[in-house]
Formats: sequence, C-alpha cells, structure tokens
Amino acid sequence: MSSLNSSSRLFIYKSVNSGLADRLVGLLTGFWSAVLSRRAFVLTDWWTFRDVHIRLSDALENFHINLTLPDHLEQLIRTNNASYTYFDYVNAEEPLLSIKRETNKTRGDVQTLFSNSTPLIVFESNRGNIYNLLKSRADHFPGMAPEDGVYCAFHYLFRPRPEVLEMTPRPILHTLHDESLVKIGLQIRLGDRGFSFETASSVEGNPYVGKFFDCAADIAHRVATSYNDSRRVVTFLISDSLSLKQSAVQKYGGAGKNLFIDTTHKPMHVGISNNVNDLEKHGPLAMQTALLDVLAFSLCDFFVISHDSGIGKLGALLSPFTHQDRVFVTDENGCHGPVTDSQMASSNQGARRD
Repeated sequence: MSSLNSSSRLFIYKSVNSGLADRLVGLLTGFWSAVLSRRAFVLTDWWTFRDVHIRLSDALENFHINLTLPDHLEQLIRTNNASYTYFDYVNAEEPLLSIKRETNKTRGDVQTLFSNSTPLIVFESNRGNIYNLLKSRADHFPGMAPEDGVYCAFHYLFRPRPEVLEMTPRPILHTLHDESLVKIGLQIRLGDRGFSFETASSVEGNPYVGKFFDCAADIAHRVATSYNDSRRVVTFLISDSLSLKQSAVQKYGGAGKNLFIDTTHKPMHVGISNNVNDLEKHGPLAMQTALLDVLAFSLCDFFVISHDSGIGKLGALLSPFTHQDRVFVTDENGCHGPVTDSQMASSNQGARRD
C-alpha cells in the first residue's frame, strides 16, 4: 500500500449516501469489477451527514486485505478531479458490467475499466447484479457458484467489529446457533416511514404484515411434511419498525411461543435522518445496528423477505447455506417462492438488485 501512487492500476470504491445493503451491493460489485480488470481494490469511506461521518468502518473492519486508501491518494481524489476517471452508478439504470450493457455510458465505462491507459478509477454505486455478472464469466472463477459471489466477497473483505457482535442479546444468539431448531427469518420492510415512532405499526389488522406470518406457517408445514424434519420451528423477525416488532412480541411472543425478536436496539437507516433516526447523534450506532440485523438474519435456515428491500436479500445471500428452496419473497399479493437464485437476483428493482 505504501508504494501506491497516481499511476497505479486502482479501483477505488467511494461510499455512497445509501442504506447499508445498497452500499455493500455497490462495493461488492466494485470488488468483482476490480478482480475482472486486474486492478487493486480500495475503499474511500468518507461520506458524511452534515458534520457526522457515517462509515462502513463503524461496523466492519478489514479482514484479508487492507482496503484503506493512503492519505496522499485520499487527498488527491478530494482536490483534483482530473487525476482520476469517475464512474457514477448511483441510481443508474444499468449496473457496471451489466450483462445487457444497453447504455452507451456503460459500454464506454467497461472499455475504460479494462484499458491500460486509465490507471485510477473512482467508482460510486448503489447498483449491482453480481449473480448474473459471475454467471456470465464463470470461466474466470472456476469452482465458485455465482450465487456465492456476495457471500465470498463480503467475508473475504470484511469481518464485523467486536462491538457489533457484542450487541446481540445472548439468548437470541444462542437460538440462532441452535442446530436443534429450524429458524425462519422474516424481514418486514414498511418503508422509510417505519424509521419513526410517529408512525405506529401493528400486526393486528395489517394484511400485508399478516402475509409474512402466513408464509412462515406454510414453510413450517413444508419442513414437517416435504422435508420430514421433526425439529421445532421458530421464527426470527427483523423490521424497520420498532413498534411493529413490539406488537409482534405481544401477539406471538412470550413463554412457549415460537417467535423471537431483538427489541433492545432501535432500527435505524444510515441514509435517513429524522427526529428518531438522528444520524447526527447516532450515526455509527445506525451502521452497527443495521449490520447486526443482516448478520443475525443470515443465520436463519429459511428467509421470507420484503420484495422492495435490500436488507433481507443481503441477509439471505450472506447465509452459509445454499439458497435453493430457502428464500421466499412477499409483497402485497402474498408470498412467492421458493425463488431461484436468478429470480432473487432480479426480484427487486433499482438499487435493491443484488
């Protein structure tokens, strides 16, 4: 790292003002783009909300390689736009290295990416299609299934900071690691309004929420009949609404019940600030609690995810198990699935594609 300079072949991911899942989707897309173009991959993570720094490094630390951009290159990027080529894929229609490559911009950027004449590239994106990318270039990655691209890259680059792991309540951690149980993970996204106590949400009389619990019941029946699995089935719920989780505890929780929820931490979105989700006060904590939800969710055996959310899909893709027959997508019309890896890769729009 100390020998890097402006002529080195680098691919620098610039962290975006988005939620955790969208940031990681963009980052992991950048990582595989760097691998395919034989560039060193580093991270500049200096996005701020007003004067508050909200970094991935608040929750994650480097694992196998050092992703830290040296100070002299950090300063160069901040002050001299002419020193690098900038790829902007924030809210873009086509992700970089898209299979279709329908836009002139994408085609031109791919040519630049593989060119030897452009040493320094800065990439900013909350978009990706990692599954299709790796499937189309399987000859570059012998022995690795394309559905494992998110899992492999994430765990190669990062590990959660100790303080994130310590946030998980011990009873919940014990349950998630209990192999005598079958865990069904529910991820209910109510939208950005969910990150506020002003919008109270309840499981009672909410048909949309009810579809998730109906789906969990169907999976439990499938486990007992199709899979002939006699283990006890439990349900783990994550949501962007604390009031919804509290309501679910009242209806489905308690002694002898099969629902368990972490209500010790307030759900926060790292790209939204309001009177409750106050990033000026709680920016690092927001990043840590979001990662905690994803990693805890990934320990489940089956997944029921919201169709328009990236957090649930990211959690499923970070599962150490195969995804086949394990992921179900729920929307206003009900529960759909199990979905294939290809369907999961394209089930959500925009930044929430994998």
